[in-house]
Amino acid sequence: MGSMITVDDGGAAGDGVLNTARLTLVPCTPEIARSVLAGAADTFRLLGASASAGWPGPNFAAYLHTLAADAERGRWAWLIVRPADRAIIGDIGFHGPPDQAGTVELGYVLTPAYWGQGYATEAARTLLAAILARPTVRRVIANCDARNSGSIRVLEKLGLRIRSRAGDELRWELPAAAATLAAARQHDEVP
Repeated sequence: MGSMITVDDGGAAGDGVLNTARLTLVPCTPEIARSVLAGAADTFRLLGASASAGWPGPNFAAYLHTLAADAERGRWAWLIVRPADRAIIGDIGFHGPPDQAGTVELGYVLTPAYWGQGYATEAARTLLAAILARPTVRRVIANCDARNSGSIRVLEKLGLRIRSRAGDELRWELPAAAATLAAARQHDEVP
């Protein structure tokens, strides 16, 4: 197994790692995906963090096999780690690289113990700022269940707007002006 990624002091090392005030977002490389599939001990050895109860959820657990085999997919998926308790509290990312129009679809899941504490908004805000700085990304969309009030609040705080509804599914989009502003802010913050 490769070198350990340290997340216990609020810092991290490694390509693509993003830090927020309370979180570390770690790209789900093939090595990390394989460690999660192998079990808790391998994940702890690699990340210095343990999975919180309920992580990974069924969708991400099924996706881990793809991430283990495809390094490009891992560049678009991150584990959400809370350094304060060295816990993997969820995952966030995009359903793959941008399509030909430059569109990416945002998705995120937190384990229930960490709901309602602003972690999803904090992680997504940081990820969006970083991703919108990439010239290949020109549009961000997301989908959520119309009954999921927590996810609706997160998407609203991020500046996404409902573009359509299909049954119980709300389809969201980050308006172009907001995307441009977020990318400009990220550019201004880079030394």
